[in-house]
Amino acid sequence: MTPSEALQAVCEAWNHLDNDALADLFDETGTFEDPLHERVLVGREDIRAVNAPAMDALSECHVTLSRVLESGDAGLAEGMFRSQLADGAGRLDFPFAIAIDVRGGLIARCTEYFDTAGLV
Repeated sequence: MTPSEALQAVCEAWNHLDNDALADLFDETGTFEDPLHERVLVGREDIRAVNAPAMDALSECHVTLSRVLESGDAGLAEGMFRSQLADGAGRLDFPFAIAIDVRGGLIARCTEYFDTAGLV
């Protein structure tokens, strides 16, 4: 998997609210950093366990990338995250940036950047 493919695969996992698909994109020591998590997640099982409540809180999700850059094993993108809360209490819609490093066809590092004001 190339960095561009990895970026798109992360979006597709969110679009389908498929936590297993998201976790399985990472290698065994891959890291996932999200401003809404208290710590960096390490490895598939950690990513799967900690991220499950986030996906479970949504009834629908649509993530798009508007700009993707790739160089070697690294990828960067800008995008938009649009989602509906499962409890009907509203939406989570925000622009974001994401950086990915790929190793052996799997994600070694994924870091998301977005403003959490109004989200927490």
